Amino acid sequence: MIEVDKTTFEEEVLKAEGLVVVDFWSPK
Repeated sequence: MIEVDKTTFEEEVLKAEGLVVVDFWSPK
């Protein structure tokens, strides 16, 4: 597992949330 600090963790979370939003709103 990759060791993450606060900054990296926040970036990963924002990236993941962005993908979830895009996937949620994208037409099925």
